[in-house]
Amino acid sequence: MRMEAIPVIQPQEEMSLIDLFQVCVRRRRLILAVIAACLLIGIAAIVFMTPRYEVEARIDRPYENEVALLNLGRTSATGLGSFSSEQVFGYFAREVLSGQAFERFFQELYLPSLSEEQRQAPEARLRKAAQTLVVVRPPDERRKGQLPLYSVKLAADDPEKAVQWTTGFLERAAHDAKQKLIADARAGLEVSIRNARRDLEELRLTAQRKRLDRAQQLREALTVANAVGLRDPQVTAVRPPSSDQASPFMDGSSLYARGAKSLAAELGVLEDRVDDDAFISGLRDTESKLRLWESVLQSDAGKFDVYRLDAEIVTPVDPVKPRKELILTLGLTLGAIGGILLAFIVEAISSSRAKLPPSQAGALFRERPAERSIQADRAHSVA
Repeated sequence: MRMEAIPVIQPQEEMSLIDLFQVCVRRRRLILAVIAACLLIGIAAIVFMTPRYEVEARIDRPYENEVALLNLGRTSATGLGSFSSEQVFGYFAREVLSGQAFERFFQELYLPSLSEEQRQAPEARLRKAAQTLVVVRPPDERRKGQLPLYSVKLAADDPEKAVQWTTGFLERAAHDAKQKLIADARAGLEVSIRNARRDLEELRLTAQRKRLDRAQQLREALTVANAVGLRDPQVTAVRPPSSDQASPFMDGSSLYARGAKSLAAELGVLEDRVDDDAFISGLRDTESKLRLWESVLQSDAGKFDVYRLDAEIVTPVDPVKPRKELILTLGLTLGAIGGILLAFIVEAISSSRAKLPPSQAGALFRERPAERSIQADRAHSVA
């Protein structure tokens, strides 16, 4: 029985750091070439990439004196509540986070900055590109010890454009917030004015009807007094005609007892009266409030601030993208790693070819992998 030979695996020689260093020295040109290629790619990326400049504005609520004009006429006399700076800033905060603010930025600032060729792109793609340029962040309440400020960041390919976009975005949001705040304030004020006018009309109409009713009662009583020949009021110890309110003949049945002279005099006064305002209780107070409300409605409430910049907007000097130092460092690192790995691969291939005789080395690389495997099995069996 023929025993098959057991292949003996020869341990490979371990490479020391000195060997690795020698390989790098021998293949230094290859490593430097790979590093140079990666650096050239990084430089090309820096040159051809569109720069991106970013401007950040941190905004806070306005001071109380900056919303003073909005509260003009809103006192206890008018019964109108005043607006606090927190309420005013709430309008701006909702507006700056709304889709309408982005829509105005897209239509009025972003699209006009594009060329005719760029505008031909699909609108969905343009909107997606514009959304990456605007970032609005509300304050993080979890961070204690920091001011609760809103952050508005806008980016552009030019530093001046970034500043203009940031300023324009905030101005448009502030304008829309002011308009909505004024509209809400005017809406409540106009309702109060309409109600006051209706109250005045109702008071005057009621007073007029009461006067007409009184005149009708006096006419009937005068007719009765003339019919019975009663010219002077009937005075008794029990019922003195001191006043109509104290007199028992206030009702229409015994009003004639006042006498024809008294009835005719009062009737003449009522018929000659053209204005009942002096006899209407609470009329003047309502008119005073109405005048104040109308003056508040006609006053200019547009000169107030809805937000305050925590710091001035500064024109950026260096772009946030591309990051030149990062790209060059990454190119150098990848080039060095890739060059060393490629040097080791080339060195391994060269060492393998050097250990074989010249004739076998050439045949080995000319044969296919399957043929080399079959020949190797046959040589092993013969051994």
